[in-house]
Amino acid sequence: MSPVMVASEQLVDPASPRSAAARPASRSRAGGYSPKSAPDGPCALVLWAAGPEVGALPASRAFAVHELEDLSTDAVLQALRELQPRVLVVDAQWCQGSSRADLEELRRTAPRTRWILAWHDVTWPSVALLLDVDARAAVNCSVQPSVWAKAVTAVLDGEVWLPRAAQRWLYVKALAARRRELQERAACELTEREAEVHGLLEVGYTNKEIARLLAISPNTVKKHVAAVFEKGGLRSRRQVLG
Repeated sequence: MSPVMVASEQLVDPASPRSAAARPASRSRAGGYSPKSAPDGPCALVLWAAGPEVGALPASRAFAVHELEDLSTDAVLQALRELQPRVLVVDAQWCQGSSRADLEELRRTAPRTRWILAWHDVTWPSVALLLDVDARAAVNCSVQPSVWAKAVTAVLDGEVWLPRAAQRWLYVKALAARRRELQERAACELTEREAEVHGLLEVGYTNKEIARLLAISPNTVKKHVAAVFEKGGLRSRRQVLG
């Protein structure tokens, strides 16, 4: 499952790695935050709170890494509060095991920090989690360190990094939401007879069957169907059927 980079809004950020002065990356490990271990200067800081079993980030001139050994909510909160990192890498399973209140507190503590989720598999719950925590990327736990570096760099540059499977999930859900929106809007705008025709279309009746059921002419049914399509922004019966 190859991840791809998806263009997103370009965030204007003076600390972007493209504008940062070139310098070797630094790496620190600590159970919690320690001022002595925090990198200084223009290098972007990445807080790695996904654990060593997930992977690691290689050295880079674009960012420094602070690795947390203590992955409790309190330790992550303290590190976010003190470090205010540009990026937080966190295990999706850890997020799913945390309460919504804890996740919201993490977001409030460092509102400008961009999240990257470490995924074990791609399912709809994991995609929903991506949206719930406003994450900018999802990376499979088994990828090479170089892939992690590319994902982090993309997020620092204001882009989105998602596996193709996640993109398909999101697109399908977006289409379904759009279809429901159009159908609900059409239901509000349809006349009583058009609403009847619309309901029969949804269960698969043909124009002739609708004409017979409603005791109207086939030509009248065609006019009602055309009105349903126009008001609902639909192009075919397949869209009506969902």
